[in-house]
Amino acid sequence: MRLTISTDKLTISTALKNTVIKKQSVLYSLKVYYIQTFFLSTKQELSDCISFIILVNCLIKIMPVGRLEVFLASAKGLENADFFFEMDPYVIITCRSQEQKSSVATDGGSTPEWNETFAFSIYGDVPELHLKIMDKDTFTDDDFVGEARIPLDGVFQAGSQSPTSYNVVKDSEFKGEIRVGLTFFPEKRLVR
Repeated sequence: MRLTISTDKLTISTALKNTVIKKQSVLYSLKVYYIQTFFLSTKQELSDCISFIILVNCLIKIMPVGRLEVFLASAKGLENADFFFEMDPYVIITCRSQEQKSSVATDGGSTPEWNETFAFSIYGDVPELHLKIMDKDTFTDDDFVGEARIPLDGVFQAGSQSPTSYNVVKDSEFKGEIRVGLTFFPEKRLVR
């Protein structure tokens, strides 16, 4: 798709909101527009153009596109949901509308280990990763053990985050820790 930049900032804004556009194409077009504006415009139009380019750069930084790999390592200090046996925990990982489930750590108890990797497609603003820890039961419904929410802004900026412990909570109370590593692979695009 070709993005045409005009002096009408409303046209640019509408195009950004209503169309899926390659980010690099937008930046390239804006840079061309910026150069044209620099040579052909008044100081006020130049100031407006620079402000708009800063806004677009900010939007692009918070709207990543690529693949997020989640390394689910282990947990510790989980509250045992089974009375007579060691619990069998598993994790439901949700990234926006995408959901994946880990294997069951049979008899993992309060210190399960998974050492599994999951991949999620990232398109646009994804503020956090949600991990819901469950205890697998055979004859009854699975028990909710707790959950953790991991903000993703840092990993989108840095590219990766080594396995880190996050608090597991249930009803606003601390219920242990879960250890997760994150790696973001941005989509590579060529500017034409």
